[in-house]
Amino acid sequence: FSNATYDFRDPGEAPLMEVEHYTMRGAFQDVSFSLRKGEILGITGLLGCGRGELAESLFGLIPADSGSIRINGREAGIFRKVDDALAHNIAYVPEDRLTEGLHLDQSIADNAVSRIIGRFAGRTGLLDIKGLSRQKEESLSSMSVAGMKPQNPAKSLSGGNQQKIVLIKWLASNPDILILNCPTVGVEIGAKN
Repeated sequence: FSNATYDFRDPGEAPLMEVEHYTMRGAFQDVSFSLRKGEILGITGLLGCGRGELAESLFGLIPADSGSIRINGREAGIFRKVDDALAHNIAYVPEDRLTEGLHLDQSIADNAVSRIIGRFAGRTGLLDIKGLSRQKEESLSSMSVAGMKPQNPAKSLSGGNQQKIVLIKWLASNPDILILNCPTVGVEIGAKN
């Protein structure tokens, strides 16, 4: 695969994420890169080149065999579970929104806040319904979703609009790093634009 970075910040700024000699047998080998705040890093390649596995590994879905990850200059090791990535405020939009990105039978609005719903739970576990409702409205207004009725199930949307809800869900968490694993697969041209 090949990669390219676009730096919109001070080049002297310390990297947000550094990956060195990252390897997973049979998938990818000796991957190294650094990512600064505000940069976009694109990793491309042919089917089976290891691009998807690299993205999944950086989010802790499947652990790499060797290498290192540093976040804000601190050693983070190899992420062995999703909680490792979440602890470093990393978000992930999966390649397959239907099986990995959405709760299809749940409402569009509930999907939009599913990553951050814990923020609205008190010590006893009761939800702040008013705060949660405001957050649902705010999250869903952040992106144009054609034909959306927030109370309808996520499966009622087209593929591109479903993908927008997955993106909305992760953006609501205000991540430091956002990994997009083939975000436009099966998405119609209008939604891609």
